[in-house]
Amino acid sequence: MVHDKGQASWPVLAARALDDMLRIVQAELRLAETRLKSILERQIAIFATSLLAIGFCLIGGVMLLAALVLLLIRVMPPWAALAAAGLASIACGWLARLAVGSIHSRERRRST
Repeated sequence: MVHDKGQASWPVLAARALDDMLRIVQAELRLAETRLKSILERQIAIFATSLLAIGFCLIGGVMLLAALVLLLIRVMPPWAALAAAGLASIACGWLARLAVGSIHSRERRRST
């Protein structure tokens, strides 16, 4: 329905405005989806790389432990060499846990 010289009526203008707003919202949702997808892909790549690095570090640690045991077997009985290597591994794990705990406690104090 048209009033004065080609101007659209209020219901038509309101419908167009609503349609424009819906298109804007849809475009924003597509943009947000694209951003979230790229963030998620990047985080998955970081996780996979970290997992691979941890695996190689574990393999390297096992090899170093085996080398230590083979070295210690030359100067002491095998059971004593294995016990010394086990105690050294436990001590390293305990120290690593303490280091991680102190880092987390500093971060908590900083964030509060």
